[in-house]
Amino acid sequence: MGQDIASKLDGAADFHWAAPQESTHHVMLQLVAQHPLNCLGSGSASDPFDCVIGGITKTLDLSANDLDPCTEFKDEDVRFGNCVGEAYGYKYMSAAIARM
Repeated sequence: MGQDIASKLDGAADFHWAAPQESTHHVMLQLVAQHPLNCLGSGSASDPFDCVIGGITKTLDLSANDLDPCTEFKDEDVRFGNCVGEAYGYKYMSAAIARM
C-alpha cells in the first residue's frame, strides 16, 4: 500500500523496499504535507480542513461513501486520519481480493 500511495504523490515519493514500514510512514507524511501547501498556494485556505481532506481523498481515490464511517471523528485529527487510512486500506485490500 505504501508503494501504491508513493506512486500517486506529486513528484512521486521514493519507496524503499529494504525498510517498508519506515518508507510507508515517510510516504504518509509526504501525502499529508503536500496538501496543506497546495491549499495555501491555491487560495483555498478559507476552509483548510475541507481542502486538505479533499486533496487527500482525491489522491487516494476515495469517495464520500468510503469516508462515511470517518465523519464522527472530523473534529479529532488523529482519529480522523487513522480512519482515512483504514478506509484506504480496506478499499485497497478489497480490490486486491477481487483480482484474485
